[in-house]
Amino acid sequence: MTWVFSDFWLEGGEDELFQALSLLSGTGQEVVLVHVLSREELEPKLAGDLRLVDSETMSGKEVALTGKVIDAYKEELERYRMMLSRVCAERGMSYVLIPADMPLTDAMFGVLAGAGLVTS
Repeated sequence: MTWVFSDFWLEGGEDELFQALSLLSGTGQEVVLVHVLSREELEPKLAGDLRLVDSETMSGKEVALTGKVIDAYKEELERYRMMLSRVCAERGMSYVLIPADMPLTDAMFGVLAGAGLVTS
């Protein structure tokens, strides 16, 4: 069994993700993708003119965050999550989302057990 814990934000975008998932699906193992996002990514509360910095690449971007921009972000995040779930299902993989601040016991015996991935 292969477990992949990630935020799945890849520089190569969806093409890079599809390629990686295809390689994993060819291993003959059961594959579980655990999508880990911070509460700030799931429920952004920022507003105004800001400089956002990627914590992994340290690259930054000036943005003006309005209600419309936040709504568009939430829609895109939901589209991306649904796409991940669909692509995993098509390849016989499991997909779950776990907020980064969720206590481990809740993640294990709530989300993962609820998805049938672990037994309590």
